Amino acid sequence: MSAMRVAGAALAAFSGALCSAAAELLTNGSFEEVERGKTAGWSAPAHYRFEDRVGMNGTRGVAFENVGDREFYAYPSQAVPFEAGKRYEFSIWMKAERLTKNAGLCIEWFDADGKWLSGSYAGAGTAGTHDWMKVEATTPPIPAEAKSVRIAFLVQKGGLGKAWFDDISVRPLERPVFGGLYSSAYRNLASAGKVRFHAAVNLKSHLGARVTFAYLDAGGTERRVRPKQLTDAAAILEIDAAYLAKGTHPVSCEIVSSDGARIGGGTVDFTRVNELPKRRVWFDAKRRAIVDGKPFFPLGIYISEVTDRNDQFLNFLSGPFNCIMPYVAPDRASLDRCRASGIEVIYPIHTSWSWVKKEYRPKGVVTDEDAHAYAERVVGEFKDHPAVLAWYCNDEIPLARIAQLTERQRRLERADPGHPTWTVLYQYGDVRGYYSSFDVIGTDPYPVPHSSIGNVAMWTRTTNEEVMGLKPMWQVPQAFAWEDYGQKGRRFPTREEMVNMTWQCVANGANGIVYFAYRLLYRNGRFMVDRWADICAAAASVKPYMPVFLSDEEPPRVTGATEELSVRAWRYQGDVYLAAVNNTRKAIVGEIGVDGDFKELATLQGAKGCSLKDSHTVAVSLDGLSVAFLRLAQ
Repeated sequence: MSAMRVAGAALAAFSGALCSAAAELLTNGSFEEVERGKTAGWSAPAHYRFEDRVGMNGTRGVAFENVGDREFYAYPSQAVPFEAGKRYEFSIWMKAERLTKNAGLCIEWFDADGKWLSGSYAGAGTAGTHDWMKVEATTPPIPAEAKSVRIAFLVQKGGLGKAWFDDISVRPLERPVFGGLYSSAYRNLASAGKVRFHAAVNLKSHLGARVTFAYLDAGGTERRVRPKQLTDAAAILEIDAAYLAKGTHPVSCEIVSSDGARIGGGTVDFTRVNELPKRRVWFDAKRRAIVDGKPFFPLGIYISEVTDRNDQFLNFLSGPFNCIMPYVAPDRASLDRCRASGIEVIYPIHTSWSWVKKEYRPKGVVTDEDAHAYAERVVGEFKDHPAVLAWYCNDEIPLARIAQLTERQRRLERADPGHPTWTVLYQYGDVRGYYSSFDVIGTDPYPVPHSSIGNVAMWTRTTNEEVMGLKPMWQVPQAFAWEDYGQKGRRFPTREEMVNMTWQCVANGANGIVYFAYRLLYRNGRFMVDRWADICAAAASVKPYMPVFLSDEEPPRVTGATEELSVRAWRYQGDVYLAAVNNTRKAIVGEIGVDGDFKELATLQGAKGCSLKDSHTVAVSLDGLSVAFLRLAQ
């Protein structure tokens, strides 16, 4: 749970970015221009001052100082020119002195009535005292319903101490010509089957550019081939692992301009083995978790701990869940109890970092090396336990820490090849920057009641695009009230809303669901039975269809998805199953094209307003928040 998200929600009530050569969109982002005694393009609320010699290198900048006003919350902001469908990168430099709360930076977008829709945020971990540091992030594609966009820099509500800001920037996001080469194989290792090599590219400004892949074939000869698929954003080579040389070898991609100049490229080390190593948990080519040799769909929830206090664990076991993410690290006896109850455990090591507040990080952890050594000791102690599903390594840690996060990933891959790592971020537009630091990604949209519920689909879709469909997603839907975090009037989601958010995740590619959070259901020792019933109903709405979600059969191609309508199809035991989800609170109609020749449609769950228009088209009519799960038979 990110503190910056709390700041973002309050900002809404008021109304690692990639290198870019695009034009600056802000007026006077350096704060140097002064007109008639005022800083052009900006106004300064209380506790903020535009002054000479307070910026980096003695330039003009912004100084913040709050001695004792714990209710203060205001910030400088500016409108941002934008185009719907485009992404933007934004950044600011800041430093702090004894700052009690995070400083931050955000871009938010609003509808025609000025209602907050969503935003992108940066600034976690900026409290305390530190020298100048760059805070940056990127947005997803700005949705069509957005009619205005604003950027703001701020210190969170009630933050005391001092902070300084300089050089704020917003630019259209321009991906580099070559953005990396990635493979679909778990940890870049395979023995057989198809492997997809995906080069992230940006060829919009390079008409006629030639893309070439190179690899060593099974006989040790270098082969140079063209992509199987090529678009402005991706070059894809799909090849059977049997055609690759055994052992570890580089696979490369090179981009050459129309005039013959090399303009980008890189490699990925790929390993072909005779037989996959024995691993309790891993992911196959369809991004399914394989646990003890069988496909597994995590359906879980965050809890505080495995405990009998107030019947917490017994109450949890009354629900439809098969896994948990406890905040208090379980001992071996607790893991034994989970195993006996059929519950998998995502084991928490996310606070074992040198920069975490002393009261939260493990005793004796002071340096990065201390932190890595502690994590390796924990993994070494529990990796053999049959209840462990994955390691929880990153809970919304800023992208500025990517070096430490990647080093942690490298060490854990070596220390425990048998379990994956899970990262959860609110920085959904920056997921690709974290790519090297996780095996499984999750993002956590919490829109109720203050923003568009369709943010769940947008976050999940963006997350999937950021990992290029190569890594699994265990998404984290909202199952709490923002009023639990001091935001009065921000209610708990209704059962209908939670069902809808769950299916938005599934319909946009989620391979697992872990709700946040069971631990908030206990207040003054009282268990909120009604809330628990609604959470369980949301989880139970997808549980019967796990065999469908885990099918190994090739799904049909579908068309018709929009910002308002989420669509996903599976093939299971010969039939096609289709999820259609209304991402809005208003009634919608649409048509979904499905490859095939179908004669029958059955509604298995949810809305009845769906029918076969013809043998390959489903006509959809859905009330607000409606979900339909359908079976199509030939």
